[in-house]
Amino acid sequence: MTDRKLNDKIRRAFEKATPDVLDAVLSECNKKGQGITMTTTRTKEKDRWIGKLAGLAACLCLFVGAGFGAAAYRVNHTVDATVSLDVNPSIEIQVNQKERVLDVIPLNEDGKVIVGTMDFSGSDLNVTVNALIGSMLQNGYLNDRANSILISVDGSSQTRGAALQGRLTAEVNKLLQKDGFNGAVLSQTVVQSEELETLAAEYGITRGRAQLIQEILRELLAET
Repeated sequence: MTDRKLNDKIRRAFEKATPDVLDAVLSECNKKGQGITMTTTRTKEKDRWIGKLAGLAACLCLFVGAGFGAAAYRVNHTVDATVSLDVNPSIEIQVNQKERVLDVIPLNEDGKVIVGTMDFSGSDLNVTVNALIGSMLQNGYLNDRANSILISVDGSSQTRGAALQGRLTAEVNKLLQKDGFNGAVLSQTVVQSEELETLAAEYGITRGRAQLIQEILRELLAET
């Protein structure tokens, strides 16, 4: 008997000894209304890694969420600029990056009269300035003899501060040119310094007025 014939005989014998029962098993399962469920097993090591990855993902979500929350809080609740209005009343308006009012602070008794019981929290800056200028006109602090107002902007960004100064100057100029009233607006951007802070705190005035006083004193000293 050749090797090939011998191999064929062994193969046929093996097939008879291990019958194909797959069709019978499937048929039996169908009769009983059951299916075959394939399951996979995971090792403890895989489970540990899955748990770690899930924990890291949760931490990452919390970190990103906290970052967005902190950024939103800074934009909405942090003072980005302080606008000072000085006639005789001295008033500071603190605003956020969206130019929404956080607080209006009268710095003297006349300022308290102008603010009165008005609550500007959350108001648009332009609306607030309009209301305060209107109150100054109504209470006689702006009139034909006292027709000048100083607007000062002290901002965290020089670019935004300069732009805000320009817009407010134009807006207040419009307000002071109505009904035959001819007012004058002087505006400036505040340059912060320890000397300026000390002067403003000592005399209870706005940083804008303190800076104007400094500039006048420098000019006087330069002339002598």
